[in-house]
Amino acid sequence: MAQTFPAFQIALTADASGTATGSFNGLRGGRRTIVTQVGVKMAAAAGATGEIQINGAFVCAVLPTGDAAGGDPPVPMDPGDTLTIVITGAPAGATGTATVFAQFEDQS
Repeated sequence: MAQTFPAFQIALTADASGTATGSFNGLRGGRRTIVTQVGVKMAAAAGATGEIQINGAFVCAVLPTGDAAGGDPPVPMDPGDTLTIVITGAPAGATGTATVFAQFEDQS
């Protein structure tokens, strides 16, 4: 059975251009991390966009005002990979949170 961890909270704050980013570098321990869900909630205007990336590559879109990306297939992260949440079009100074649910890959 895979080892599950408490959710990881990532603070998001939009800069002067309305862009907010937050990153998750996987679980410690040198093992593959499996991301099962990412939730996003931010004070953002209509028309704001959000996406989740792994190492700069697009994984999926999310609605910045409240959304969750999850389900099959879960997203694997090798040691050294970075998951990034990118929100654009938010008011400068707007704040929010991304919540990452992850576990170590089952080694059995």
